[in-house]
Amino acid sequence: MKKSLIALSVAAALCSTSVVMAASDPFSDVPAKHWAYDAVSKLAQSGIISGQNNAFQGDRTLTRYEMATIVANAMTKTDKADAETKALVDKLINEFSDELKGLGKRLAAVEKKTPLTIHGFAKYRYEYTKNPRPLAEDVGYLSAPSHYGRADSKSNSRMAMGLLLNNDFDGDTYFHGMLIMETLGGRTTDTDLEVKEAFFAKKIGPNAELAAGRFLSDVGLGTLGGAPYMDGGKISFGKDVKVKLYSTKFGGEGLMFVNPQTHQPITNPQLTPIKMPGYTFNHGDVKFNLTKDLKMSVAYFADTDKSVYNSQAVGVEYKGVPGITLTGEYGKNSGDSAKLATGTLGANGLVPGDAPTAYYIKAKYKGANPFVPDTSGFWVQYKKAEAGFDLMGMAEPRTWNSPFNHTSPSGGGMAENIKGFEYGFETTVAKRMVFNMTYNDLKRVSSSVISLANAKDQSYFTTQLTYLF
Repeated sequence: MKKSLIALSVAAALCSTSVVMAASDPFSDVPAKHWAYDAVSKLAQSGIISGQNNAFQGDRTLTRYEMATIVANAMTKTDKADAETKALVDKLINEFSDELKGLGKRLAAVEKKTPLTIHGFAKYRYEYTKNPRPLAEDVGYLSAPSHYGRADSKSNSRMAMGLLLNNDFDGDTYFHGMLIMETLGGRTTDTDLEVKEAFFAKKIGPNAELAAGRFLSDVGLGTLGGAPYMDGGKISFGKDVKVKLYSTKFGGEGLMFVNPQTHQPITNPQLTPIKMPGYTFNHGDVKFNLTKDLKMSVAYFADTDKSVYNSQAVGVEYKGVPGITLTGEYGKNSGDSAKLATGTLGANGLVPGDAPTAYYIKAKYKGANPFVPDTSGFWVQYKKAEAGFDLMGMAEPRTWNSPFNHTSPSGGGMAENIKGFEYGFETTVAKRMVFNMTYNDLKRVSSSVISLANAKDQSYFTTQLTYLF
């Protein structure tokens, strides 16, 4: 099964887009003198794996997650290996069996099981929001999902359960799906069952892939994309420089009440509703390694009319300090509605302003490995997003963590009219069970006419318990 399928399974299990878990690298390090490094070197020398393409780079310490992906790749190539090499792979499989299973690898090649794998998660999350923002149903949408709750509720809890389905057909073709059921705390009948992802993919040659269906469009390092329900196509290619391109449709036709001057949703509408079409987005990124510890990303996200989004971003990730991951990204949105949010109110309506910007800087120390109890990590992040940058809430929720009351119908995070620090902690309380909590000490950037962030204090607290199965 493909390595990209592994990453999808873990990302989905640790974070559905509605129930946020701010954890970008949840696996602990394999000690520098562990025997697995020598074993992997022997596999590379025998041609079973290629070092660069499997994250085995020189003397850099790997996480158990990274090591498990190497072993998973080696498992698919043992048909041409000699007895000694197969024994070495078996030894690695035994050492990293929990990680392999948790990553969506049911050891099909070894245990002769069906290529269809089903995994899942259960999550309970509580949050307190100082000043809730209006939700979709409160600002004119007539068919917002029922689990979004109420905008005037400062305290919320949620329960979510999800299934991850992966099916490898022939080694080059596979299916991935994510089905999530979510409900507000205290409700037993008001529940939504949604397909967050469902796509087919076909490998084209050694380093390219075509896919079609529904995606989580995780472009860049989180500022531009991370929302589900993106229906369309995707192409990815490259080895050392990796390119990913999407063309997707988001949302169908629906009725919406809008302000005739700003063309934005309004509260308690007295106007006749108008028909709003779905959006077509073109988005993608290019990621490449500047050094073994420094990765760079260039991304874009735009609707075809550039009415709401015409965004670009550049980001970096650095892992040169043992146990620490540093990430940061800067973006700008020159979409028409985005510039209205930074504009001024004149005699004839809004006068567009400058293109709003957003950026974040995050430092994380270690992390919670779901398969190793008592592992933990913490992080601090500064983030700032001007009004209008992310009006539809399309940002990646692990990077731009947001309360449910801030979430638009996209189901993503929200990089919209906030600035300040996030502090987070996570720990594995039992095998496959991770607890985390965050506190966001945020303020509104500006009192924009369009933005839904009315109060200056935008602080909130979240805590969540996640179980993987």
